[in-house]
Amino acid sequence: MTTVSKVTREMLESYLHCKSKGLLKLAREHGTKSDYEVWRRDLTARQQSGAVGNLTMRYRGYKVGADMALTVPNMETGPEVILHGKFENELISLSLDALVKTEPSASATQGQSYYIPVLFHDDEIRTPQKTLLELFALIISELQGTEPTVGLVCHSKGKPTTIRLTPGLQIARSFLREITELHQGLSTPMLVLNNHCQVCEYHDRCRAQALKEDNLSLLRGMNELQITRLNKKGIFTVNQLSYTFKIRRRPKRARKSSPVHHFPLRALALREKKIFLHGNPDMALAGTRIYLDIEGTPQSHLYYLIGVITISGEHESHDTYWADTASESDQIGIFARLLDHLNQYSEYRLLHFGSYETVALRRMQIHMAEPYKRQIENALKRSINILSVISLHIYLPTYSNSLKEIGGFLGYQWSDPSSSGVQTLAWRDRWLSDREPFLKAKLIRYNYEDCVALKGVVEFLEQILAAGPSGSFRDRQGTEIVPTSALAAEKMGRRYTDRRVSLSTIFERSTNFPTSTTNATGYLHEPADIARRRLSKQIGNYLRQTKS
Repeated sequence: MTTVSKVTREMLESYLHCKSKGLLKLAREHGTKSDYEVWRRDLTARQQSGAVGNLTMRYRGYKVGADMALTVPNMETGPEVILHGKFENELISLSLDALVKTEPSASATQGQSYYIPVLFHDDEIRTPQKTLLELFALIISELQGTEPTVGLVCHSKGKPTTIRLTPGLQIARSFLREITELHQGLSTPMLVLNNHCQVCEYHDRCRAQALKEDNLSLLRGMNELQITRLNKKGIFTVNQLSYTFKIRRRPKRARKSSPVHHFPLRALALREKKIFLHGNPDMALAGTRIYLDIEGTPQSHLYYLIGVITISGEHESHDTYWADTASESDQIGIFARLLDHLNQYSEYRLLHFGSYETVALRRMQIHMAEPYKRQIENALKRSINILSVISLHIYLPTYSNSLKEIGGFLGYQWSDPSSSGVQTLAWRDRWLSDREPFLKAKLIRYNYEDCVALKGVVEFLEQILAAGPSGSFRDRQGTEIVPTSALAAEKMGRRYTDRRVSLSTIFERSTNFPTSTTNATGYLHEPADIARRRLSKQIGNYLRQTKS
Protein backbone atom coordinates (compact mmCIF):
# COMPACT_ATOMS: atom_id res chain seq x y z
CA MET A 1 0.00 0.00 0.00
CA THR A 2 1.38 3.40 -1.06
CA THR A 3 1.68 5.91 1.77
CA VAL A 4 0.84 9.53 1.07
CA SER A 5 3.64 11.92 1.98
CA LYS A 6 3.07 14.64 4.53
CA VAL A 7 2.44 18.21 3.50
CA THR A 8 5.73 20.14 3.35
CA ARG A 9 6.69 23.79 2.86
CA GLU A 10 7.56 23.08 -0.78
CA MET A 11 4.14 21.51 -1.37
CA LEU A 12 2.32 24.43 0.26
CA GLU A 13 4.19 27.03 -1.77
CA SER A 14 3.59 25.00 -4.94
CA TYR A 15 -0.14 24.76 -4.22
CA LEU A 16 -0.36 28.52 -3.70
CA HIS A 17 1.17 29.05 -7.15
CA CYS A 18 -0.82 26.27 -8.84
CA LYS A 19 -3.14 23.66 -7.34
CA SER A 20 -2.09 21.03 -9.89
CA LYS A 21 1.56 21.57 -9.00
CA GLY A 22 0.71 21.12 -5.33
CA LEU A 23 -0.95 17.79 -6.11
CA LEU A 24 2.07 16.61 -8.11
CA LYS A 25 4.41 17.58 -5.27
CA LEU A 26 2.21 15.73 -2.78
CA ALA A 27 2.40 12.64 -5.00
CA ARG A 28 6.22 13.01 -5.15
CA GLU A 29 6.21 13.40 -8.92
CA HIS A 30 9.43 14.73 -10.41
CA GLY A 31 9.74 17.24 -13.23
CA THR A 32 12.57 18.89 -15.12
CA LYS A 33 13.67 22.03 -13.32
CA SER A 34 14.43 24.96 -15.57
CA ASP A 35 17.58 27.04 -15.27
CA TYR A 36 15.42 29.80 -13.82
CA GLU A 37 14.07 27.53 -11.06
CA VAL A 38 17.58 26.44 -10.07
CA TRP A 39 18.69 30.08 -9.92
CA ARG A 40 15.56 31.08 -8.03
CA ARG A 41 16.14 28.38 -5.39
CA ASP A 42 19.72 29.60 -4.84
CA LEU A 43 18.58 33.24 -4.71
CA THR A 44 15.88 32.43 -2.13
CA ALA A 45 18.45 30.65 0.04
CA ARG A 46 20.72 33.72 -0.08
CA GLN A 47 17.83 36.07 0.71
CA GLN A 48 16.66 33.96 3.65
CA SER A 49 20.18 33.86 5.05
CA GLY A 50 20.26 37.64 4.82
CA ALA A 51 16.82 37.89 6.48
CA VAL A 52 18.03 35.72 9.40
CA GLY A 53 20.96 38.06 9.93
CA ASN A 54 18.70 41.11 9.69
CA LEU A 55 16.21 39.71 12.23
CA THR A 56 18.81 38.62 14.77
CA MET A 57 20.52 42.01 14.50
CA ARG A 58 17.23 43.74 15.32
CA TYR A 59 16.75 41.44 18.33
CA ARG A 60 20.32 41.48 19.54
CA GLY A 61 20.41 41.10 23.29
CA TYR A 62 17.41 38.76 23.25
CA LYS A 63 17.61 35.02 23.67
CA VAL A 64 17.46 33.22 20.30
CA GLY A 65 16.75 29.52 19.73
CA ALA A 66 17.01 27.60 16.49
CA ASP A 67 15.67 24.33 15.06
CA MET A 68 13.43 23.73 18.08
CA ALA A 69 10.48 21.34 18.02
CA LEU A 70 7.32 23.44 18.30
CA THR A 71 5.39 21.83 21.14
CA VAL A 72 3.20 23.24 23.90
CA PRO A 73 5.92 23.00 26.63
CA ASN A 74 8.58 24.53 24.36
CA MET A 75 6.27 27.37 23.39
CA GLU A 76 5.54 28.13 27.05
CA THR A 77 9.19 28.32 28.05
CA GLY A 78 10.79 29.20 24.75
CA PRO A 79 13.18 32.10 23.98
CA GLU A 80 12.11 35.48 22.62
CA VAL A 81 13.07 34.49 19.06
CA ILE A 82 12.79 31.01 17.53
CA LEU A 83 14.44 30.41 14.16
CA HIS A 84 13.30 27.55 11.92
CA GLY A 85 10.98 25.97 14.46
CA LYS A 86 9.87 22.44 13.50
CA PHE A 87 6.18 21.52 13.56
CA GLU A 88 4.83 18.08 12.73
CA ASN A 89 1.52 16.26 13.07
CA GLU A 90 -0.31 13.55 11.11
CA LEU A 91 -0.82 15.96 8.17
CA ILE A 92 2.00 18.52 8.13
CA SER A 93 5.78 18.46 8.48
CA LEU A 94 6.86 22.06 8.35
CA SER A 95 9.66 24.44 9.32
CA LEU A 96 8.44 27.92 10.28
CA ASP A 97 10.86 30.69 9.31
CA ALA A 98 10.79 32.42 12.68
CA LEU A 99 8.65 33.27 15.71
CA VAL A 100 8.99 36.44 17.77
CA LYS A 101 7.56 36.82 21.26
CA THR A 102 5.55 39.97 21.91
CA GLU A 103 5.56 42.04 25.04
CA PRO A 104 2.90 41.09 27.65
CA SER A 105 -0.42 42.85 27.10
CA ALA A 106 -3.88 42.87 28.62
CA SER A 107 -5.34 41.47 25.40
CA ALA A 108 -3.25 38.31 25.62
CA THR A 109 -4.31 35.28 27.61
CA GLN A 110 -3.91 36.16 31.31
CA GLY A 111 -1.77 39.12 30.30
CA GLN A 112 1.04 36.84 29.06
CA SER A 113 3.25 37.35 26.04
CA TYR A 114 2.77 35.20 22.97
CA TYR A 115 4.49 34.48 19.65
CA ILE A 116 3.73 36.03 16.29
CA PRO A 117 4.89 34.44 13.01
CA VAL A 118 7.68 35.76 10.79
CA LEU A 119 8.10 34.98 7.09
CA PHE A 120 11.40 35.57 5.29
CA HIS A 121 10.72 37.15 1.89
CA ASP A 122 12.49 39.82 -0.17
CA ASP A 123 10.19 40.39 -3.14
CA GLU A 124 6.75 41.97 -3.37
CA ILE A 125 4.34 40.62 -0.76
CA ARG A 126 1.35 39.03 -2.48
CA THR A 127 -1.50 36.67 -1.64
CA PRO A 128 0.65 33.47 -1.44
CA GLN A 129 2.99 35.05 1.11
CA LYS A 130 0.12 36.44 3.20
CA THR A 131 -1.65 33.05 3.17
CA LEU A 132 1.51 31.20 4.23
CA LEU A 133 2.15 33.71 7.02
CA GLU A 134 -1.41 33.28 8.25
CA LEU A 135 -1.02 29.50 8.19
CA PHE A 136 2.04 29.89 10.45
CA ALA A 137 -0.16 31.95 12.79
CA LEU A 138 -2.86 29.25 12.80
CA ILE A 139 -0.33 26.55 13.69
CA ILE A 140 1.16 28.42 16.62
CA SER A 141 -2.26 29.58 17.87
CA GLU A 142 -3.21 25.95 18.49
CA LEU A 143 -0.01 25.48 20.51
CA GLN A 144 -0.08 28.66 22.59
CA GLY A 145 -3.85 29.16 22.85
CA THR A 146 -3.72 32.72 21.49
CA GLU A 147 -4.37 33.80 17.90
CA PRO A 148 -1.90 36.41 16.63
CA THR A 149 -3.54 39.36 14.92
CA VAL A 150 -0.43 40.39 12.98
CA GLY A 151 2.61 38.77 11.43
CA LEU A 152 5.96 40.05 10.15
CA VAL A 153 7.61 39.71 6.76
CA CYS A 154 11.33 40.12 7.31
CA HIS A 155 13.58 41.11 4.40
CA SER A 156 17.34 40.70 4.00
CA LYS A 157 17.63 44.48 4.38
CA GLY A 158 15.52 47.14 6.02
CA LYS A 159 12.65 47.18 8.45
CA PRO A 160 10.22 44.19 8.63
CA THR A 161 6.76 44.69 7.13
CA THR A 162 3.79 44.20 9.46
CA ILE A 163 0.89 42.23 7.94
CA ARG A 164 -2.54 42.35 9.57
CA LEU A 165 -4.12 38.88 9.61
CA THR A 166 -7.80 38.17 8.91
CA PRO A 167 -10.16 37.91 11.92
CA GLY A 168 -10.26 34.35 13.19
CA LEU A 169 -7.53 33.44 10.67
CA GLN A 170 -10.31 32.50 8.24
CA ILE A 171 -8.10 32.46 5.13
CA ALA A 172 -5.66 30.04 6.77
CA ARG A 173 -8.49 27.78 8.01
CA SER A 174 -10.03 27.61 4.54
CA PHE A 175 -6.61 26.93 3.00
CA LEU A 176 -5.92 24.15 5.52
CA ARG A 177 -9.29 22.52 4.71
CA GLU A 178 -8.38 22.46 1.02
CA ILE A 179 -5.00 20.90 1.76
CA THR A 180 -6.58 18.29 4.06
CA GLU A 181 -9.13 17.27 1.42
CA LEU A 182 -6.37 17.04 -1.17
CA HIS A 183 -4.21 14.94 1.15
CA GLN A 184 -7.09 12.57 1.88
CA GLY A 185 -7.94 12.22 -1.80
CA LEU A 186 -11.37 13.83 -1.35
CA SER A 187 -10.78 16.43 -4.06
CA THR A 188 -8.75 16.76 -7.25
CA PRO A 189 -8.07 20.25 -8.59
CA MET A 190 -8.85 21.00 -12.20
CA LEU A 191 -5.90 21.70 -14.47
CA VAL A 192 -5.62 25.46 -14.96
CA LEU A 193 -2.57 26.82 -16.75
CA ASN A 194 -1.40 30.18 -15.37
CA ASN A 195 1.53 32.61 -15.38
CA HIS A 196 3.58 30.33 -13.12
CA CYS A 197 3.70 27.66 -15.85
CA GLN A 198 6.54 29.36 -17.72
CA VAL A 199 8.94 28.68 -14.82
CA CYS A 200 7.49 25.39 -13.56
CA GLU A 201 9.25 22.04 -13.72
CA TYR A 202 5.97 20.38 -14.82
CA HIS A 203 5.40 22.83 -17.70
CA ASP A 204 5.75 20.30 -20.55
CA ARG A 205 3.68 17.67 -18.77
CA CYS A 206 0.75 19.99 -17.96
CA ARG A 207 0.74 21.67 -21.36
CA ALA A 208 0.66 18.31 -23.13
CA GLN A 209 -2.33 17.30 -20.99
CA ALA A 210 -4.05 20.64 -21.64
CA LEU A 211 -3.58 20.29 -25.40
CA LYS A 212 -4.94 16.75 -25.30
CA GLU A 213 -8.02 17.94 -23.39
CA ASP A 214 -8.33 21.15 -25.44
CA ASN A 215 -8.37 22.80 -22.01
CA LEU A 216 -9.93 26.26 -21.74
CA SER A 217 -6.97 27.53 -19.72
CA LEU A 218 -4.83 27.26 -22.87
CA LEU A 219 -6.32 30.67 -23.65
CA ARG A 220 -3.90 32.95 -21.78
CA GLY A 221 -5.70 35.17 -19.30
CA MET A 222 -8.65 32.87 -18.61
CA ASN A 223 -8.73 32.14 -14.88
CA GLU A 224 -10.30 29.37 -12.81
CA LEU A 225 -13.42 31.39 -11.96
CA GLN A 226 -14.16 32.09 -15.63
CA ILE A 227 -13.58 28.44 -16.52
CA THR A 228 -15.92 27.28 -13.74
CA ARG A 229 -18.67 29.57 -15.03
CA LEU A 230 -18.26 28.19 -18.55
CA ASN A 231 -18.27 24.61 -17.23
CA LYS A 232 -21.66 25.28 -15.61
CA LYS A 233 -22.94 26.22 -19.08
CA GLY A 234 -21.65 22.94 -20.53
CA ILE A 235 -18.54 24.45 -22.17
CA PHE A 236 -15.37 22.51 -21.38
CA THR A 237 -13.07 22.94 -24.39
CA VAL A 238 -11.67 25.71 -26.57
CA ASN A 239 -13.45 24.17 -29.55
CA GLN A 240 -16.82 24.34 -27.78
CA LEU A 241 -16.15 27.93 -26.76
CA SER A 242 -15.48 28.90 -30.38
CA TYR A 243 -19.16 28.30 -31.26
CA THR A 244 -20.39 30.81 -28.68
CA PHE A 245 -19.05 34.01 -30.24
CA LYS A 246 -21.80 36.50 -30.96
CA ILE A 247 -21.59 40.00 -32.35
CA ARG A 248 -24.00 42.08 -30.35
CA ARG A 249 -25.35 45.38 -31.58
CA ARG A 250 -24.62 48.20 -29.18
CA PRO A 251 -27.82 49.93 -27.96
CA LYS A 252 -27.94 53.58 -29.04
CA ARG A 253 -28.33 54.82 -25.48
CA ALA A 254 -25.89 52.39 -23.88
CA ARG A 255 -23.27 53.84 -21.57
CA LYS A 256 -19.70 53.81 -22.74
CA SER A 257 -17.80 50.80 -21.42
CA SER A 258 -14.19 49.70 -21.56
CA PRO A 259 -13.30 47.47 -24.52
CA VAL A 260 -12.97 43.81 -23.66
CA HIS A 261 -11.05 40.85 -25.02
CA HIS A 262 -13.38 38.22 -26.49
CA PHE A 263 -12.16 34.73 -25.61
CA PRO A 264 -14.77 33.04 -27.88
CA LEU A 265 -13.41 35.02 -30.85
CA ARG A 266 -9.86 33.89 -30.08
CA ALA A 267 -11.15 30.32 -29.86
CA LEU A 268 -12.84 30.79 -33.25
CA ALA A 269 -9.57 32.05 -34.74
CA LEU A 270 -7.83 28.90 -33.48
CA ARG A 271 -10.54 26.59 -34.83
CA GLU A 272 -10.74 28.17 -38.27
CA LYS A 273 -7.01 29.07 -38.49
CA LYS A 274 -7.95 32.64 -39.40
CA ILE A 275 -7.15 36.14 -38.15
CA PHE A 276 -10.11 38.27 -37.12
CA LEU A 277 -10.13 42.06 -37.21
CA HIS A 278 -12.56 43.40 -34.62
CA GLY A 279 -13.57 47.06 -34.62
CA ASN A 280 -11.65 49.92 -36.18
CA PRO A 281 -8.20 50.24 -34.59
CA ASP A 282 -6.21 53.42 -35.13
CA MET A 283 -2.42 53.30 -35.36
CA ALA A 284 -0.93 56.45 -36.91
CA LEU A 285 2.74 55.82 -37.74
CA ALA A 286 3.83 58.83 -39.78
CA GLY A 287 7.46 59.98 -39.44
CA THR A 288 10.37 58.24 -37.71
CA ARG A 289 9.66 54.95 -35.94
CA ILE A 290 11.56 53.93 -32.84
CA TYR A 291 11.03 50.38 -31.54
CA LEU A 292 11.79 50.24 -27.81
CA ASP A 293 12.47 47.34 -25.44
CA ILE A 294 13.66 47.73 -21.83
CA GLU A 295 15.06 44.99 -19.58
CA GLY A 296 14.97 45.22 -15.80
CA THR A 297 14.15 43.49 -12.54
CA PRO A 298 10.43 44.07 -11.81
CA GLN A 299 10.67 43.26 -8.08
CA SER A 300 13.27 45.94 -7.36
CA HIS A 301 12.24 48.31 -10.19
CA LEU A 302 15.83 48.47 -11.47
CA TYR A 303 16.61 48.85 -15.18
CA TYR A 304 19.87 47.83 -16.82
CA LEU A 305 19.36 47.50 -20.60
CA ILE A 306 17.58 49.60 -23.22
CA GLY A 307 17.46 48.57 -26.86
CA VAL A 308 16.05 50.57 -29.79
CA ILE A 309 15.69 50.03 -33.50
CA THR A 310 15.22 53.33 -35.31
CA ILE A 311 13.83 53.68 -38.83
CA SER A 312 14.06 57.17 -40.27
CA GLY A 313 13.35 57.34 -43.96
CA GLU A 314 15.37 54.57 -45.57
CA HIS A 315 17.94 54.45 -42.76
CA GLU A 316 17.73 51.77 -40.02
CA SER A 317 19.94 51.64 -36.93
CA HIS A 318 20.19 49.63 -33.71
CA ASP A 319 21.38 51.12 -30.40
CA THR A 320 21.96 49.51 -27.00
CA TYR A 321 22.36 51.25 -23.63
CA TRP A 322 23.81 49.05 -20.86
CA ALA A 323 24.17 49.69 -17.10
CA ASP A 324 27.12 47.93 -15.43
CA THR A 325 25.69 48.28 -11.91
CA ALA A 326 22.34 48.64 -10.17
CA SER A 327 23.21 52.14 -8.97
CA GLU A 328 20.84 55.03 -9.56
CA SER A 329 23.50 56.97 -11.46
CA ASP A 330 23.97 54.11 -13.97
CA GLN A 331 20.23 53.89 -14.51
CA ILE A 332 19.92 57.64 -15.03
CA GLY A 333 22.79 57.38 -17.49
CA ILE A 334 21.16 54.86 -19.81
CA PHE A 335 17.83 56.71 -19.80
CA ALA A 336 19.61 60.00 -20.53
CA ARG A 337 21.29 58.38 -23.54
CA LEU A 338 17.91 57.11 -24.75
CA LEU A 339 16.35 60.57 -24.41
CA ASP A 340 19.30 62.17 -26.20
CA HIS A 341 18.69 59.72 -29.05
CA LEU A 342 14.97 60.56 -29.20
CA ASN A 343 15.77 64.29 -29.14
CA GLN A 344 17.46 63.95 -32.56
CA TYR A 345 14.05 63.56 -34.22
CA SER A 346 11.40 66.28 -34.36
CA GLU A 347 8.63 63.82 -35.27
CA TYR A 348 8.65 60.18 -34.19
CA ARG A 349 6.53 57.37 -32.82
CA LEU A 350 7.80 55.34 -29.87
CA LEU A 351 6.54 51.76 -30.30
CA HIS A 352 6.64 49.20 -27.49
CA PHE A 353 4.94 45.92 -26.55
CA GLY A 354 3.11 46.08 -23.22
CA SER A 355 3.15 48.69 -20.47
CA TYR A 356 6.57 47.86 -18.96
CA GLU A 357 8.40 50.51 -21.00
CA THR A 358 6.04 53.37 -20.17
CA VAL A 359 6.03 52.39 -16.49
CA ALA A 360 9.84 52.43 -16.55
CA LEU A 361 9.88 55.91 -18.09
CA ARG A 362 7.41 57.16 -15.46
CA ARG A 363 9.46 55.68 -12.62
CA MET A 364 12.71 57.17 -13.88
CA GLN A 365 11.15 60.57 -14.60
CA ILE A 366 11.31 61.59 -10.93
CA HIS A 367 15.07 60.89 -10.83
CA MET A 368 15.97 62.83 -13.98
CA ALA A 369 16.99 66.49 -14.39
CA GLU A 370 14.27 68.93 -15.43
CA PRO A 371 15.01 68.97 -19.22
CA TYR A 372 14.89 65.17 -19.30
CA LYS A 373 11.61 65.15 -17.36
CA ARG A 374 10.00 67.21 -20.13
CA GLN A 375 11.50 64.92 -22.78
CA ILE A 376 10.00 61.86 -21.04
CA GLU A 377 6.60 63.55 -21.01
CA ASN A 378 6.94 64.21 -24.73
CA ALA A 379 8.04 60.61 -25.39
CA LEU A 380 5.04 59.22 -23.51
CA LYS A 381 2.68 61.31 -25.64
CA ARG A 382 4.25 59.81 -28.77
CA SER A 383 4.23 56.22 -27.51
CA ILE A 384 1.97 53.44 -28.82
CA ASN A 385 1.42 50.20 -26.92
CA ILE A 386 1.18 47.62 -29.70
CA LEU A 387 -0.11 44.96 -27.31
CA SER A 388 -3.20 47.05 -26.49
CA VAL A 389 -4.00 47.36 -30.20
CA ILE A 390 -3.71 43.60 -30.68
CA SER A 391 -5.59 42.64 -27.50
CA LEU A 392 -8.68 44.64 -28.41
CA HIS A 393 -8.78 44.40 -32.19
CA ILE A 394 -6.62 41.60 -33.65
CA TYR A 395 -7.44 37.95 -32.90
CA LEU A 396 -4.74 35.61 -34.16
CA PRO A 397 -4.80 31.78 -34.11
CA THR A 398 -2.51 31.75 -31.05
CA TYR A 399 -3.26 30.84 -27.46
CA SER A 400 -1.77 34.07 -26.10
CA ASN A 401 -0.77 37.56 -27.16
CA SER A 402 2.80 37.26 -25.93
CA LEU A 403 5.44 38.74 -28.21
CA LYS A 404 7.18 35.39 -28.45
CA GLU A 405 4.03 33.50 -29.53
CA ILE A 406 2.87 36.14 -32.00
CA GLY A 407 6.42 36.52 -33.31
CA GLY A 408 6.68 32.75 -33.68
CA PHE A 409 3.41 32.71 -35.63
CA LEU A 410 4.87 35.33 -38.01
CA GLY A 411 8.08 33.33 -38.44
CA TYR A 412 10.44 35.10 -36.03
CA GLN A 413 12.77 33.01 -33.87
CA TRP A 414 15.02 33.62 -30.87
CA SER A 415 18.57 32.27 -30.97
CA ASP A 416 18.25 30.77 -27.45
CA PRO A 417 15.03 28.69 -27.14
CA SER A 418 15.10 29.08 -23.34
CA SER A 419 15.20 32.87 -23.49
CA SER A 420 12.32 34.68 -21.83
CA GLY A 421 11.64 37.67 -19.63
CA VAL A 422 12.06 35.66 -16.42
CA GLN A 423 15.19 33.91 -17.69
CA THR A 424 16.87 37.31 -18.14
CA LEU A 425 16.57 37.79 -14.35
CA ALA A 426 18.86 34.80 -13.82
CA TRP A 427 21.32 35.91 -16.52
CA ARG A 428 21.56 39.44 -15.10
CA ASP A 429 22.04 38.27 -11.50
CA ARG A 430 24.81 35.90 -12.54
CA TRP A 431 26.46 38.60 -14.63
CA LEU A 432 26.51 40.97 -11.64
CA SER A 433 28.38 38.36 -9.59
CA ASP A 434 30.57 36.72 -12.28
CA ARG A 435 30.88 39.42 -15.00
CA GLU A 436 31.00 36.72 -17.66
CA PRO A 437 30.98 38.38 -21.13
CA PHE A 438 28.79 35.66 -22.66
CA LEU A 439 25.96 36.49 -20.21
CA LYS A 440 26.00 40.15 -21.23
CA ALA A 441 26.04 39.09 -24.88
CA LYS A 442 23.03 36.83 -24.27
CA LEU A 443 21.03 39.66 -22.70
CA ILE A 444 21.84 42.14 -25.48
CA ARG A 445 21.04 39.53 -28.13
CA TYR A 446 17.69 38.70 -26.51
CA ASN A 447 16.81 42.39 -26.26
CA TYR A 448 17.68 42.94 -29.93
CA GLU A 449 15.61 39.96 -31.05
CA ASP A 450 12.65 41.34 -29.10
CA CYS A 451 13.01 44.63 -30.98
CA VAL A 452 13.20 42.81 -34.32
CA ALA A 453 10.07 40.77 -33.51
CA LEU A 454 8.26 43.96 -32.41
CA LYS A 455 9.17 45.60 -35.71
CA GLY A 456 7.80 42.60 -37.60
CA VAL A 457 4.56 42.62 -35.63
CA VAL A 458 4.02 46.33 -36.34
CA GLU A 459 4.61 45.83 -40.06
CA PHE A 460 2.14 42.94 -40.00
CA LEU A 461 -0.48 45.13 -38.28
CA GLU A 462 0.03 47.82 -40.89
CA GLN A 463 -0.73 45.27 -43.60
CA ILE A 464 -3.97 44.32 -41.86
CA LEU A 465 -5.10 47.87 -41.12
CA ALA A 466 -4.27 49.11 -44.62
CA ALA A 467 -6.88 46.72 -46.07
CA GLY A 468 -9.53 47.99 -43.62
CA PRO A 469 -12.79 46.29 -42.61
CA SER A 470 -14.08 46.02 -46.18
CA GLY A 471 -13.91 42.25 -46.54
CA SER A 472 -11.83 39.10 -46.20
CA PHE A 473 -8.28 38.88 -47.63
CA ARG A 474 -5.06 36.96 -47.03
CA ASP A 475 -1.75 38.02 -45.54
CA ARG A 476 1.68 37.24 -46.99
CA GLN A 477 1.76 33.86 -45.25
CA GLY A 478 -1.61 32.94 -46.80
CA THR A 479 -3.66 33.19 -43.58
CA GLU A 480 -7.15 34.53 -44.19
CA ILE A 481 -7.94 37.79 -42.40
CA VAL A 482 -11.64 38.30 -41.73
CA PRO A 483 -13.25 41.47 -40.31
CA THR A 484 -15.90 40.54 -37.77
CA SER A 485 -18.31 42.81 -39.66
CA ALA A 486 -18.10 40.37 -42.58
CA LEU A 487 -18.61 37.53 -40.12
CA ALA A 488 -21.77 39.24 -38.87
CA ALA A 489 -23.07 39.73 -42.42
CA GLU A 490 -22.48 36.06 -43.20
CA LYS A 491 -24.33 35.03 -40.05
CA MET A 492 -27.27 37.33 -40.87
CA GLY A 493 -27.42 35.80 -44.35
CA ARG A 494 -27.67 32.30 -42.89
CA ARG A 495 -30.36 33.46 -40.47
CA TYR A 496 -32.37 35.04 -43.33
CA THR A 497 -32.12 31.81 -45.35
CA ASP A 498 -33.26 29.78 -42.35
CA ARG A 499 -36.27 32.08 -41.91
CA ARG A 500 -37.26 31.73 -45.57
CA VAL A 501 -37.11 27.95 -45.31
CA SER A 502 -39.22 27.99 -42.14
CA LEU A 503 -41.80 30.40 -43.59
CA SER A 504 -42.04 28.53 -46.90
CA THR A 505 -42.72 25.33 -44.98
CA ILE A 506 -45.48 27.03 -43.00
CA PHE A 507 -47.09 28.51 -46.12
CA GLU A 508 -46.91 25.17 -47.90
CA ARG A 509 -48.77 23.54 -45.06
CA SER A 510 -51.37 26.34 -45.03
CA THR A 511 -52.26 25.85 -48.71
CA ASN A 512 -52.71 22.08 -48.37
CA PHE A 513 -55.24 22.06 -45.56
CA PRO A 514 -58.28 19.84 -46.12
CA THR A 515 -61.78 21.29 -45.55
CA SER A 516 -61.48 20.16 -41.94
CA THR A 517 -58.42 19.12 -39.96
CA THR A 518 -57.79 16.64 -37.24
CA ASN A 519 -54.07 16.10 -36.51
CA ALA A 520 -52.32 18.71 -38.71
CA THR A 521 -53.33 21.68 -36.54
CA GLY A 522 -54.12 19.97 -33.30
CA TYR A 523 -57.80 21.03 -33.42
CA LEU A 524 -60.49 18.46 -34.24
CA HIS A 525 -62.79 19.27 -37.20
CA GLU A 526 -61.47 22.85 -37.62
CA PRO A 527 -62.61 24.49 -40.88
CA ALA A 528 -59.71 25.20 -43.26
CA ASP A 529 -60.38 28.96 -43.51
CA ILE A 530 -60.24 29.32 -39.69
CA ALA A 531 -57.02 27.28 -39.65
CA ARG A 532 -55.45 29.58 -42.24
CA ARG A 533 -56.36 32.70 -40.24
CA ARG A 534 -54.89 31.18 -37.07
CA LEU A 535 -51.76 30.15 -38.94
CA SER A 536 -51.41 33.65 -40.40
CA LYS A 537 -51.39 35.00 -36.84
CA GLN A 538 -48.68 32.49 -35.92
CA ILE A 539 -46.56 33.68 -38.86
CA GLY A 540 -46.85 37.28 -37.68
CA ASN A 541 -45.75 36.30 -34.18
CA TYR A 542 -42.82 34.35 -35.62
CA LEU A 543 -41.64 37.34 -37.64
CA ARG A 544 -41.82 39.66 -34.66
CA GLN A 545 -39.81 37.24 -32.48
CA THR A 546 -37.03 36.85 -35.08
CA LYS A 547 -36.94 40.43 -36.31
CA SER A 548 -33.58 41.21 -34.70
